[in-house]
Amino acid sequence: MLQGRLSSQRRGCVAEMMVCAWALEQGYDVYQPVPGLTPPADLLYDNGWAMTRVQVKRAHERKRGNSRQLRVNLTNGNDNVYEQGGLDCFAVVDVPTGRIWMVPVFAVLGKKSLGLQSGKHDEWLVKGEPHDEGIGS
Repeated sequence: MLQGRLSSQRRGCVAEMMVCAWALEQGYDVYQPVPGLTPPADLLYDNGWAMTRVQVKRAHERKRGNSRQLRVNLTNGNDNVYEQGGLDCFAVVDVPTGRIWMVPVFAVLGKKSLGLQSGKHDEWLVKGEPHDEGIGS
């Protein structure tokens, strides 16, 4: 797979495009905000009556002994946590499996990272199978 040879920026673009495709499949209109002039969102979803401000984050696999866990960094480029007023949710993408979680900002306020666990975070999973053996168990 090319993923190992792509720069971090390109892997982030792949994650954003995966989230765009999912949103379009759901019937949302998808917009990209103007950088520097809008809240710190990567994408805006419009479902016809409300806009949702979305920050896309890639999940990273972390191995601990015999188990694996998906973790996601919830900070911006300056290592600061996001403020609730600027975003509505994080779209967390596990690029190799294609899984996507929509995590409400209010559920992770003040956290710098999140470990995704099967059973615990399935309610946020919007694309893919909830249980990937060994991940987050």
